[in-house]
Amino acid sequence: MAFTILRRFFLLLFLLPTLASAQAAAPATYTLIAPLGPSLTGSVTLSQYLQGMLIFIIGIAGVLAVVMIVICGIQMMGSSVSGKSAAKECIWNAIFGLLIAIASWAILNTINPLFLASDVALPGVSTQTTAVAPLPGTGGTPVATDPMPTTPGYYFRYKDTLGNTKNSSLFDSSAACVIVQDKQEQSFSGSVVQKCFNVPKVAAPAGEDATRNALCGNTSCLYNKPLGINNKPCVPPDANGITNHCTNVDGLPGGTVSFLTGLPGACGCDVLITGGTENGHSSHAQGLPIFDLDTPAVLVNFIKTNATVKDNPSFCYASGGSCFRKWLYNGYWFTYEVNGSHTHWHVCQDGTTAPAGKSVALFTKACTQI
Repeated sequence: MAFTILRRFFLLLFLLPTLASAQAAAPATYTLIAPLGPSLTGSVTLSQYLQGMLIFIIGIAGVLAVVMIVICGIQMMGSSVSGKSAAKECIWNAIFGLLIAIASWAILNTINPLFLASDVALPGVSTQTTAVAPLPGTGGTPVATDPMPTTPGYYFRYKDTLGNTKNSSLFDSSAACVIVQDKQEQSFSGSVVQKCFNVPKVAAPAGEDATRNALCGNTSCLYNKPLGINNKPCVPPDANGITNHCTNVDGLPGGTVSFLTGLPGACGCDVLITGGTENGHSSHAQGLPIFDLDTPAVLVNFIKTNATVKDNPSFCYASGGSCFRKWLYNGYWFTYEVNGSHTHWHVCQDGTTAPAGKSVALFTKACTQI
């Protein structure tokens, strides 16, 4: 009888750790109606309860073994020869049961001492989530809310299926914008959060001095902080038609000037213009929202972190075959361009098209998403 009871306790000793580990998926707490031993009081998790029961049952097994030995010893003293034999067997069974209980504790403690702990803190369970397909046209990857557009034209703003606020495409007229906006509302009820609005064209400063003053607050701007230019304005080319080591900003669009003056405050860093509207570039020219910037680590990290489209392909140099990547920040594509030992950001407003005499392929790759 005693052996049977203790054998069942022994089975429970091995089952309880299994039940405790299975409970790791749902660590709810329970308030005990009454304390069960010194270690089980108040609110406990199921794991703590089962592990506390483990210690409690081992203790009960020991007490039962002692009680059975005493009872069977009394029976042996007052029984016949056959009764003494049964009582002796009862005592040995109680001893074996006690040894099994002690051995079970030793085995569990050897395998993992945490099986016998009553205060185990279960680790958090990670939850895998299934990615939701983004709205077509959002770039293939869920992104943060779009900043307000800067390129002059008409837009509306809408919520995509992920709940992000997105800008529509650029429209040349209010009428064209409204037509697409109405279709958007019909297809995605209530998704339009800002109806068609106009981003006006900002007048460009007139002349080199005026543009430098608008950018830096003075007509020099040479290595000015937080926004400066790396070189003086270009002078007429020499007798060989060469103009080197100069940077012009005359002809930068007004919106581009506004973007540049706001960039240092956004990134919390100094910004240095290293290329503007001077001749000699395959893409730069007066009237184009294109410029080059130095690449301090703070600015590089800021652009890559805050871009709405990240690590997109950009243009390549046909001669060396070097290809670059670009990031879209606040309506401007930032191409990380490495030319020999010289590294800079080639920056181009989204959607800029090539004028006559400029490289259409380079503009398409540098100024749009690929």
